[in-house]
Amino acid sequence: MSDPTSDYGEGFGFTRGTFGPILTRPRLDSMGANKGWGWNHPTQNLYDEFEAGDPRLALTIGVPTEAEQSSEEVNYLGSPYYNMKTCYIEKGSFPALSHDSRGPLNYRLVRASDVLLMFAEAALESGKSLTDAKEALELVRARARRMSDDPTVLPAFPGYMGLSDTADDLRKAIRHERRVELAMEGHRWFDLVRWGIAAQVMDKDNGSYGKNESDEARAEMASFVAGKHELFPIPAEEIALNPMAQNPGY
Repeated sequence: MSDPTSDYGEGFGFTRGTFGPILTRPRLDSMGANKGWGWNHPTQNLYDEFEAGDPRLALTIGVPTEAEQSSEEVNYLGSPYYNMKTCYIEKGSFPALSHDSRGPLNYRLVRASDVLLMFAEAALESGKSLTDAKEALELVRARARRMSDDPTVLPAFPGYMGLSDTADDLRKAIRHERRVELAMEGHRWFDLVRWGIAAQVMDKDNGSYGKNESDEARAEMASFVAGKHELFPIPAEEIALNPMAQNPGY
């Protein structure tokens, strides 16, 4: 909820808001007192994942003007984009916050499209029904299609991205749809780990994402170790309290 008081992490004020809106707003001088910290940049790789005409792109990724992109703080790690799903824009502008940590954004615990795509994935991977998987996928795409003035955008599977009517291409379609529909909502990492492809995507030298990221971003990346970095280490205190094996590689 929006609340004018805060304590930056101490006491009860912190529990009544979120730092998301101010942290993910771009650091643009044109925003005046309402500018933010510019964290959680969408990448060019994510931007390019959206199909032509997908109305979700403009609702997911904000693009500063060419003049605004000249700022070093806006072009952080080689990306000028900002997260539209968290920074919050109202009627074409960034509303003033009653406090840096206060923004009128609800927390997304679960969305219907997430559930539909989970169902589509389960129907496919269990071998239960390709038809059910396609129908659930189409429900998500049809909703996004209705947001556009062009009824030809986001055609039903398999009529896009060179996909054919096979189980392998249906898997590609579902994974693509999860990425664009749920972009910047905190699902991507867990999807990659569940699919067993985190290393082949994230590795800075050989991953389909890592090796193609900006030089500025790659300079901040560490090497990805398959079989280790899919999990965090278990804290030593937890192992002392409840003896268990440490996760592999730590």
